[in-house]
Amino acid sequence: MSCVTFSEGTRASEDSDPGREREETTMTGTQVAELEQDKAVHDDVVAQAIVIIDNALSQMVRRELVSAGEVSDLLLDVRNLLTRG
Repeated sequence: MSCVTFSEGTRASEDSDPGREREETTMTGTQVAELEQDKAVHDDVVAQAIVIIDNALSQMVRRELVSAGEVSDLLLDVRNLLTRG
């Protein structure tokens, strides 16, 4: 697993392979802002997916029988949302 930390005007270093020499890159303020925006979009998409799942589960729990079509629709909704983000 790789971990990268960014802040404007500083160097970002990535440690994905402990045996490999450290790779450092200087990030501009714009690049940092873009990364933060991408993370915010990603977090929003995940939050929306969780809301969809929670709503569907709360409806399905009250029922004895759930059709395969309803489950497929739920899975497709979540898939579409996650691939959009």
